[in-house]
Amino acid sequence: MARYDSYGSVDDQYKDEIDSNFKGFNNRLRPDALPSGILASSENFRFDLEGVAVQRKGITNVSAPFTVDTNTALTLPFYLYADDTASGATRGTNIVTIAGIATTTGTDATVGIINDTMVSVTGMTGLGGGYVDGINHRATRVSATSISISVPGVTGTAGGTIVVGAPKLSGGSNTDIKGSCSFVDPSTETEYIMLVSNVKAVAVKVSDASTSDFTYPSGRLIDADVSVIQAFGKILIFEEGRVPLAWDLNFSNEFVNQESGSFTDPEIKSTTNDCSIENGKVTVVMANTGATALNVGDEIIILDKGGTALVDQDIFQIGASSSTEFSFFAPAADVGASGAGNGVAIKLIARISGGAGFTHAPAPRYGVVHSNRIVVPFEYEVDASDESYTKRSPAVTDELLVSYPFNPEKYDTTYSSFTVNANQNDSIVNVFSFADGKLVVFLRNSIAIITNVDSFNQTESITTPITKDLGLVAKDSIAQVGNQILFLSDNGVYGLSFEDLYNLRGNDVPLSEPINETIQSINKSAWENSTAVYFDNRYYIAVPIGDTQITNNTVLVYNFLNKQWESKDTVGDPNWDIQKLLVAGRGNSKGVYAINSQGGVHKLDSTNGGLDSVITSIGTTSPTGHKIVGKLITRQFNLGAIDRKKWNQMEIVMGSQAGLSIFDIDAVFENRDATATLVGIPPAALTTGETYFGATEGNGVSTRARIGNYRAYGMTLDLTTQQGQPILKFLKVSGAFAFKSLESIQ
Repeated sequence: MARYDSYGSVDDQYKDEIDSNFKGFNNRLRPDALPSGILASSENFRFDLEGVAVQRKGITNVSAPFTVDTNTALTLPFYLYADDTASGATRGTNIVTIAGIATTTGTDATVGIINDTMVSVTGMTGLGGGYVDGINHRATRVSATSISISVPGVTGTAGGTIVVGAPKLSGGSNTDIKGSCSFVDPSTETEYIMLVSNVKAVAVKVSDASTSDFTYPSGRLIDADVSVIQAFGKILIFEEGRVPLAWDLNFSNEFVNQESGSFTDPEIKSTTNDCSIENGKVTVVMANTGATALNVGDEIIILDKGGTALVDQDIFQIGASSSTEFSFFAPAADVGASGAGNGVAIKLIARISGGAGFTHAPAPRYGVVHSNRIVVPFEYEVDASDESYTKRSPAVTDELLVSYPFNPEKYDTTYSSFTVNANQNDSIVNVFSFADGKLVVFLRNSIAIITNVDSFNQTESITTPITKDLGLVAKDSIAQVGNQILFLSDNGVYGLSFEDLYNLRGNDVPLSEPINETIQSINKSAWENSTAVYFDNRYYIAVPIGDTQITNNTVLVYNFLNKQWESKDTVGDPNWDIQKLLVAGRGNSKGVYAINSQGGVHKLDSTNGGLDSVITSIGTTSPTGHKIVGKLITRQFNLGAIDRKKWNQMEIVMGSQAGLSIFDIDAVFENRDATATLVGIPPAALTTGETYFGATEGNGVSTRARIGNYRAYGMTLDLTTQQGQPILKFLKVSGAFAFKSLESIQ
């Protein structure tokens, strides 16, 4: 439209409105109330420091190590067999033969077990190396009275009362991911992601995606979601109501059960001539194995100093330990010489419980490392027999138990037990370890902080409420960002800020206030499974968006550099889910990784090209490519007035991150309500057929489109990626006020 030096009172004077320096999106306010640079919606985009909107990089599948085991997975067709008790079983190499089954003659289901069909096997004991009892197996007929089943790596001697029958719907027969964590092998400083399934665990090396498999103790099947952490040189798996599992980071070993059952109290340890002191280091040479062994972090009491300059009843902490000796530091004069038989006499004992006694881990559903201890919920009592627990009655949901230093298997039920918000309608959801020995306790309806947490002297600890107005809804949504702890509450994503030398204060307004419309679309019946991490100045939180959505299908991204919510990230596959977000890797491999329930390890923001490559089913080795559909909705342009306007044209300045990138653009009008699909006037440098809102990699373009003088109060532009990975730099719209006539309206 031509511009003139002057206009008459009834001339159409067109005005321009420009949008640039994009920072994020806000869908709580009306779009006409948004400032320049803030969009009404953003899906699958990122906003960098140059103020441009760039479609996000693609998600890449790094590993999918789990396969469908045709020897155990229930497949169609299957046959119904009557249960039959076998006379016994023998183990061979990767095979178990079950004998004494009287009904295996014949070739059809009416007279016997058909060769190469599924049966369930229960009651078999004594086998290890990956054998799981109670699941389905594919049977091979050996004789009229025996069958064999394939069990790779099976060990041990079969026993028990073995029953063979019809296949069952068993969680162990189909692989399902129950938990995950990132960890570092301290011997090589190599980073891994540990995937915990119902039947085995797999460590994925982040740098090259190579894998290592680990079995559980014989017969162990993980039935529920678990918490997995690295602590004290081990990987620990916590499953509610069951004995925790531990792996010692030795790739030649497997997972083992932690100690359970009755706790063995400390015993007096004495030696006549095997204690020496050199430069303050006290070394005691003696057998140090079994349930009463002294480990790093254990506190010991001097009962009889013997020939040393120690003081009776003084307390010290073990600094080093092996099967043949232990040592600690004390302010005492040198005596003796190192080695058996070269020292002097001493008598000591590990600290004895001052109250109800010690206990092993109380079958917790999660554990958190804090001040070299493990903090767990105290919801179960440990029974006298191994691997047996009893839910506390009445139910206890507001108590924590803290382990001994560096020892996740020893807890003092009196001096390391903490009750938070007792006798109130509240329950502990998770805890978070913060600086200066502070433990932040997130309850469902409130938040508290415990200071001076000490396993041995609870009287020195102080529990202080932070807020009773909000709590935590998703255990894995907690992330520390600078001076804040972010988490998902009933009111959205909130923050706790550190003030006054690490004093915590709850923020008044949720961080997610600008995207409240999106927060309200989360399925609140499933949002307790939301998961979050902080990486590259961004807070990523995966949530279930949709009334019936039960798994996390959307990642909300907050950019701390721009101080704005940046994007709603989705993948174009309805089976895509995110069970856990993790930060892992080093160098180029470092990033945010998404673990899904199908066992896929995926790296976010990984590759250019406009495609996501994801795994959405167990046993799939080749990821499926899905086009990333980026969507932007601008603020509403209204030329700063409520009058009706006629909209004349728009102009877009764009580029491409990779290859040819194309936008589809609609102009959406309010009052009168209408939508117009725009067709641009292509620049000379680009011809892409009928769609002209496009750019090639390395070549920015400016493209205009006629709007057609639509009459409306305001207009937004909806941009949708048709191809590639576009970059939005500037937008300009032009319009003029309508109804310029000087005649009065009768």
